[in-house]
Amino acid sequence: MLVKNSSPANFPSRAGKIAALIRAENARRPVRATFLHEDCDEVEPAHERVAKTIEESSLAKSHHIHAVTPAWEMESWVFLWPEAVTAYRPSWKLSNSYRSRSTGMIANAKETLTRDLDSNSPGRGTPKYRESDLPGIMEKVRTEGLIDQRRAQSRSFDAFRDAAACPTCDLRTLAESP
Repeated sequence: MLVKNSSPANFPSRAGKIAALIRAENARRPVRATFLHEDCDEVEPAHERVAKTIEESSLAKSHHIHAVTPAWEMESWVFLWPEAVTAYRPSWKLSNSYRSRSTGMIANAKETLTRDLDSNSPGRGTPKYRESDLPGIMEKVRTEGLIDQRRAQSRSFDAFRDAAACPTCDLRTLAESP
């Protein structure tokens, strides 16, 4: 679930609406865990503050909640897997300048990604990156088995990965669930 614009001050008021959605889904099928996504719009370690707000909320006391809080925005994680970008759209190529760097320190990650793809993927008819491409790229990370083959570092991704590996909701077993 996206909890966009949920500042620490207004997150508690949104918690009731999120809890109602979780209860409704749980009526259809058991909910083992809920992942709440909020872009930080700041470089690392901003993700720590946002994740703490989400994971220590009253909602987390009644539901199994994990924060998905990428530093700046989700596109900062795309730089971790340049191969997934090319697998998703063969005409796209990320530069090597982000390899071995901390992607959580990339301000305006979406714009940076777009500029990098524009300058390294020349050619007529090459589509521009859009936010709607992100799920397809992340699906390539999964299907190409790239999750453990990161070419850069991200503390915010590491925090998400550690949280998602908890015994209740290990992402490997969730992917296998109906």
